[in-house]
Amino acid sequence: MPSQFGFQAAACAGLVQLAQSAVPSGDPWYPYSSKHWALDVTNANYICKEGTEQSPIDFPECDSPLVRSEPTITWQTKPAQLANNGHTVQLTPKDDGNSNGKMVYPIAGITKAYTLVQCHFHYGSEHQVGSRQFPFETHCVHTLDGSDQAQRYGVFGAFFTIDNAGGGSSFLAQFEDDLPTKPTRRLRGAGEGVSFNVHGEPLSNVTKRRLAESNVQTSFTSPVNFMKLVDDIKASTGMSFGAPPMQHYWNYDGSFTTPPCTEAVDFYIYMVPVQMTQDQLNKFMVTIDWGNFNAGGGNFRPPQPLKTRSIYGCSMEPPALEDGHWYPYEASNWADAVGLNSHRVCDGGSEQSPIDFAACLKAEDQTAIEISWTSNNAVTMSNNGHTVVINVDKTANGNSVNSGEMTAHGKAYRLLQCHFHWGSEHTVGGIQYPFEVHCVHQKSITLGTEAPHYGVFGQFYEMGDTPNAWLTTLEDKLPSARRLSETSEIQVVAPKLNLFGQPMDRRLAGGGGVEEKMSTFDFKGLYGDNKLSQFWNYGGSFTTPPCTEAVDFYIMMQPAVMTTAQLAKFKVAIGWTTAGGNFRPPQPLGSRVVSGCARIATIVNMMNSQNTNLESSIKQMIEESVSTQMANTLNDEQGAHGSMLIVLVVLGVLMMVVSLAVLGMTIEVVKRKQPAGSSVPAQSVGNGVQGSTCTSHTEAPTEL
Repeated sequence: MPSQFGFQAAACAGLVQLAQSAVPSGDPWYPYSSKHWALDVTNANYICKEGTEQSPIDFPECDSPLVRSEPTITWQTKPAQLANNGHTVQLTPKDDGNSNGKMVYPIAGITKAYTLVQCHFHYGSEHQVGSRQFPFETHCVHTLDGSDQAQRYGVFGAFFTIDNAGGGSSFLAQFEDDLPTKPTRRLRGAGEGVSFNVHGEPLSNVTKRRLAESNVQTSFTSPVNFMKLVDDIKASTGMSFGAPPMQHYWNYDGSFTTPPCTEAVDFYIYMVPVQMTQDQLNKFMVTIDWGNFNAGGGNFRPPQPLKTRSIYGCSMEPPALEDGHWYPYEASNWADAVGLNSHRVCDGGSEQSPIDFAACLKAEDQTAIEISWTSNNAVTMSNNGHTVVINVDKTANGNSVNSGEMTAHGKAYRLLQCHFHWGSEHTVGGIQYPFEVHCVHQKSITLGTEAPHYGVFGQFYEMGDTPNAWLTTLEDKLPSARRLSETSEIQVVAPKLNLFGQPMDRRLAGGGGVEEKMSTFDFKGLYGDNKLSQFWNYGGSFTTPPCTEAVDFYIMMQPAVMTTAQLAKFKVAIGWTTAGGNFRPPQPLGSRVVSGCARIATIVNMMNSQNTNLESSIKQMIEESVSTQMANTLNDEQGAHGSMLIVLVVLGVLMMVVSLAVLGMTIEVVKRKQPAGSSVPAQSVGNGVQGSTCTSHTEAPTEL
């Protein structure tokens, strides 16, 4: 009968084989196939097939829907870029230093504000109503203001019906005659694909070079009044429920409707459809070009299973969200009781972070991570109530600047920010380090696209006598926490945050500063002389709510050193002292693969490794010593008893050597499991322990 380790090895081998075989080939996105979106298309991700909160969905018909609070929409009239990315036409406000405008919803007992990023179009509709598909649907994508690490989004959606008697949609009329044709390098079979940089210019997903602008309508320079979409809904004559149309909408939690299908979207889809003409629809069909809608063509994904989710708007409102504490960590709190960041994936997701790494007896020598972070970044260091964050300064609309990249396993990621956790979130062999830094990046080919993906560079710290040079540049500038007068507890009163985790107010009332501007900052000092070739890698989630599962982790094995005094300064600034730190404990590994160890440091492996050398050297020593002493004894006719005593003494000494060697080996096992400066075991929350952790020479199949 195969052993338990045999079954584990077979399971790991299967996962590794899956990871190795799942190389996206650039197959066409449409017509939709869950298998292709999981394995074959550019940006393929298994969650497109196996996710629990996928979009779009089929809405129930509502004869008497709720009259809901009308949102506040403040979209601006702005110059915009029209682009065809091979899958849709995208309308993106140009960055002119002014805000794009917002949509603000009073919902679930709180207020959610979102900043406009772009609008795009689908023929036929992606969402359906009572299994009925509309000919056209518009999605306007926003980032959620105050979302930790900018990891959640909001989509304003409108259906369209055909009405040739009227004038059609005034919103679409602004640019319908300027629609760009499909790009010269279409995402079909070539395995290359197209994405956009921060300027909206098309990029090759392989070379990351700017492509010819044949898919960008450079002649279109007229400002676009985005509010005309709202005007079209208000003016609609196709359906009436008695109340203003903007007070009738469905909302639910879902995903982006294109690969990699990231489950991080709040949808607000309006029940009253907008009227468009057949001529308007034809113009979009010709330029988007995924077949004739009347013959089953279109750039749409069909409805996905609702599973355990709820849809709000017909007969019920979402339950009120509480705004409770983040730390000490409680899964149920993060699921529904930490305000706008609450999300149920925090309590039950399949790819949650952090995890517990198995210690390595021998680390795998991997291709070194390449770092090109610029040394003159303008940054803002702020205290957001949960940690201290160093944000690379962005433009007025949150566009990324050229902060430099991290390239690992052939994937490039643009640096966004770094932040701090005491104690560490990831653990090694069940042991927690005192400090951990995470530097968050966005995958470069997803910059400016509908569905972002992220990469995190992680560095552990252990205690020592030498101050860490990089932390020294920060420790006396850390934004201070507010001390509550009624207690001795250090806490931070969380300010309102923008989408990058930055406080919108310069200072907290009654407390210390929450923001520190630095005109130049060098992030490279973080890793010092680390060669960046030994690290753990796996696919996971953000370690803060809403726990979005869209992160590739690269955690360095070699810890840096900091002093107790430096750690104390970060503790005071961050707060959460009674909670024991601002960390989430390890989460279940599940079926994921963790790469990094060539051989895991189990007791059996360590015993076998050391015993091989120990047995050989001790055997040789004993044989030589006994042979010499016995020869001396036989040659010494008068000192037999004395020589025999010497032999016994020598044998006794050798036995002591053996005992000390075994003791030393045991101490080595303990030392490998216990990082310096740490004595507190990590909290166990169903974490993936050493015996169940798969290791391989293949990176985790985060994006299949």
